[in-house]
Amino acid sequence: MAETQEQSETGIDGRRPVSNLTYMLASILICNLPFIGFYIIGSAPRLPFILAYTVLAILVGVRPRILYLLAFWAMLIYDLLTTAAGVFYFSVEEIAAAAKFLPMLSPSEGFAFYLPFVAILVCGTLATLGALRYRPANPVRLILPFIGLTLAVGAVEHLNVALSGYHLGKAMGQDKPFESAVNASGLEARVEALPKGRKALLVMVESYGLYLDPAIRAQIAAPLHAPALQERFSIREGTTTFLGHTTDAEMRELCGTWAGYRDIGAPDSLPIGPCLPQRLAGAGIETVAIHGFWSAMFNRADWFPKIGIGRSIFYEQMKGLGLEECRGVFIGPCDPEMLDSSVVDELTSGDTKLVYFLTLTSHLPFVATDRYDTPFPCGTDTSPITDYQACKQANYLHSFFVHLAGTLARDDLPVDTILLVGDHVPPFLKRDARALFDPGVVPWVAYDRHAEKSAN
Repeated sequence: MAETQEQSETGIDGRRPVSNLTYMLASILICNLPFIGFYIIGSAPRLPFILAYTVLAILVGVRPRILYLLAFWAMLIYDLLTTAAGVFYFSVEEIAAAAKFLPMLSPSEGFAFYLPFVAILVCGTLATLGALRYRPANPVRLILPFIGLTLAVGAVEHLNVALSGYHLGKAMGQDKPFESAVNASGLEARVEALPKGRKALLVMVESYGLYLDPAIRAQIAAPLHAPALQERFSIREGTTTFLGHTTDAEMRELCGTWAGYRDIGAPDSLPIGPCLPQRLAGAGIETVAIHGFWSAMFNRADWFPKIGIGRSIFYEQMKGLGLEECRGVFIGPCDPEMLDSSVVDELTSGDTKLVYFLTLTSHLPFVATDRYDTPFPCGTDTSPITDYQACKQANYLHSFFVHLAGTLARDDLPVDTILLVGDHVPPFLKRDARALFDPGVVPWVAYDRHAEKSAN
């Protein structure tokens, strides 16, 4: 008799009954709470996912149960990919395709940066275990309260998106006319006009966004306007719209398109090419690319040659040079080390060429150290950048610009034209940090050597 009563309480599917309220709160909030926790940064619109979780919670008794579990995890993973894609300026398809590159990263260096995504998977596991063990005591009476709670969660989510204050995913720029720093600065014409043996340098600075505060902007970029540079170069600056992540920025500047690198050679893609390196090659000018991470990352070893880059120097070519490596999710030679070695080597050897230098060290999550302690007193009440990681990254950029300015001011460096440009706004997780930046543009600075300063 006791056994029969126990079976009645647990149900024929082996699940124990819980109150409707408990089941409703657990079913909806467990799945959505970590995403709602993104209120500190904002996230992509999720109302379809919230509704989907509600439907799945109502249908949790479906047989066979494996169908429910498969549907739930498919929805959770797609939800996670959509949120991550929005934060890091990817499309969902791109971030899913990028999963194969995860073994190249060092996530332990920036674990806290990815903690919200880990929390989502943990909550998904808890929701799965709950669905396997518990059921609502009165499912029929659950439907209307479920709808009400879903609408409430959706309202919170909508407010979260509305207050995020920045563009998510790859939406920025797609509805605007194309522009790039290369086009705005007239880099191509200046490279083609270089005297024989002279060089040009294109520096794409990782996660270099435009601070809204002019004073902060000026402090970070002050080395780029150093007197030694003004003596040698005319200096122009501006901003350009950005779309997507780093490889999108590379395509923006090198190929003059919003298309991504995965569109190269793909049918029905946006028009691509001939790209800047291809056009320069037609004029007898080689393009050399330098980047401190593995060539396999984002398949650069494959598509760089396709856009006309003649030679590339990646992490695997630098490993034996004894360069100091900087910590981070992307471990590689520190930018100043690469500048002093591979970049300077290319700028001081060979015939006329364009050297393309894609930096690495300022990539997020930025590993904050005491090494970069000026110009902002990070962690104090007097710092205008209140977010600690953003402050440290700003100090690093300033430090790198000091080093870059010193290099460019060398009289023995046969460089006549330089363009420095940010790839995208840094994807900080905290809303306060993102609010420091113009959400839609990145800065650029161009240098043209004065005729009387050009070396013979």
